Amino acid sequence: MESIEVLTNDPTAPALYLTLHADVPQDLTVRPERLYMVCKRGDSPIQRLRLTGPETAWVKRASAREASLFLEVNPVEGPEPSERGWDITVAVSPNLPIGRTEDELRIETTHAARPLVTVPVMIEVEPQIRRVPSKLFFGFVQPGKTAKRTLTLRSFDGRAFDVSGATAGEPGVTAGAQRVSEGEWKVEVSLTRAEPGVVETTFVVTTDLPGEERIEVPLYADVRATP
Repeated sequence: MESIEVLTNDPTAPALYLTLHADVPQDLTVRPERLYMVCKRGDSPIQRLRLTGPETAWVKRASAREASLFLEVNPVEGPEPSERGWDITVAVSPNLPIGRTEDELRIETTHAARPLVTVPVMIEVEPQIRRVPSKLFFGFVQPGKTAKRTLTLRSFDGRAFDVSGATAGEPGVTAGAQRVSEGEWKVEVSLTRAEPGVVETTFVVTTDLPGEERIEVPLYADVRATP
């Protein structure tokens, strides 16, 4: 409430006093305003959002644009007596494929000025099996000579897996896999080519781990006679 004085040239009312009343609706706030979630394939990490708003507003429902998230909404005490609060638990679906998935959290409310609150969600799903190195780089290889590289496959949490095959589908590339432990294998890759030229292909390892039955690793070699 605020009072102001208005001066006029009316001799009978040289001054008028006005009282102003204003009601500014409180906005809805969400923290954080976006989510970035990183996980291993098969995991289901959890993050929480906090939504606050006036006591006259309410959350009707929360949903995800895609089928990549599981949501749960719980009312909590607001930071001020005149405010409401909600915790929104966001869990990643364990069925997401390896790679990047973009989604959007949609919160429907009864707030007149902001009936829909959206939160962008970026999800990075990393493979359960780590590849070391990430690329089989042989560099220069003498024609007719054999060059060797070792590829290590290791599960992040130590879970057991089997390797059933390892091939590049390229003449002169051979491989042999050996178990180091339940969650680790070493694959010895050999390259022997008589003809000069660039070898650029994909080395494929097959496993019994669901979702990672086919592991692809780039392979590069330049077969040429060098001094």
